[in-house]
Amino acid sequence: MFYSQSLEVLNPAKAIREAKEKEANMDKPRICEVLGVEVGEKFTIADTDYWIEKNGAIFSDGNQRDLVGVSLICDVVNHPDRIIRKPRFTQQEAERAKAIKVLFPEINAIKYDGAWTQCLEIVDGTYFQREVITRHLFPSVEKGQVYTFDEIIGGAQ
Repeated sequence: MFYSQSLEVLNPAKAIREAKEKEANMDKPRICEVLGVEVGEKFTIADTDYWIEKNGAIFSDGNQRDLVGVSLICDVVNHPDRIIRKPRFTQQEAERAKAIKVLFPEINAIKYDGAWTQCLEIVDGTYFQREVITRHLFPSVEKGQVYTFDEIIGGAQ
């Protein structure tokens, strides 16, 4: 550790780590950084799925690949809270989902209502609660959301 003239602590290891992270992000278009998404990651705005390609172009998920207009880009840059991101599940969460799917074939989804308990409900096709498990098994599940096990298995990084 070093101290600068302003008595600010300088950490060379931290500076090197930040420089490497900044260099790694140079391959990604700036719009990805602004919106907080990765290249190719689907996100939703007003019930339409979008993604950003390596060249920075934003496309929508319609009957054909439509290049998105400037007005939408301005809107999402100024209102990033309108972007609905798909959760990024870990490989461990995907393995747990596979195990539950094998043990309970009638179960197909998991939900977290965000109540005062730290429990998740695993539900059948009618979203009727079948079992309760602790939240720490699936930390990526967000409050008020329902995810099918196929989404969890397919969305693992």
